[in-house]
Amino acid sequence: MRRVRSERRLAAAPLGLLLCACASAPTARLVTEVPAPVAVPDNAETYELPAGSIDVQADVSAGTSYTLKFPRSRATLVIAPSKLEASSVDVHVDTTAVDSTLPIVADIAKDQFLHTYRFPTARFASRSLRRAETGLELYGNFDFHGTQKSLVVPASIEVDSCRVRIGCEFAIDRRAFGAVSDGSLDGIVSDSVVVRIAADVARKGAPASCSKAEARGEPLPAAAAAPAAAR
Repeated sequence: MRRVRSERRLAAAPLGLLLCACASAPTARLVTEVPAPVAVPDNAETYELPAGSIDVQADVSAGTSYTLKFPRSRATLVIAPSKLEASSVDVHVDTTAVDSTLPIVADIAKDQFLHTYRFPTARFASRSLRRAETGLELYGNFDFHGTQKSLVVPASIEVDSCRVRIGCEFAIDRRAFGAVSDGSLDGIVSDSVVVRIAADVARKGAPASCSKAEARGEPLPAAAAAPAAAR
């Protein structure tokens, strides 16, 4: 009954709200072989990000944009400033906590596509990083909807004296992970889902001038203007 009510409520919404589109993102490549990870140097920095400290979003597309946000996501980052390819990311997503600008969208996502009563979590864990012509490529395992697949996706890591920033954006086929609804809405929601992961945290051991400048809304110190970065 709950699914029927959700379908009726969504069917009553304007068509522009039913259909969603998002900016194009590179499609994750499925792989069966993953290169060995780069040895982690002694100066690597570990960041434990509690729930709410990392931004995890998902867009579905068919006409207009719907963005789902997962506010209880947490992560562990291992950042190697001197050898960015030795860095790693491990993101844990609580799929039972979903926000959207239209609450009914979050409810339908949980009930009909994420099936959170069976799959309350998802995880994206890197296994290795490699430099490519376009920047970093992240090889990782994506555990979603009870299915694990090894993917290659573009990633960015920026490190300066004040901040550490990581990010990746990629598209997956929800059907490849079994995220399919047996209701009438399955034909409305697009197969392609864009996943975005981003974090921006204060660097460990950052000079006091960083926090003072940020508190005053001033540009960061000159030492932070030339980050070690790979995209």
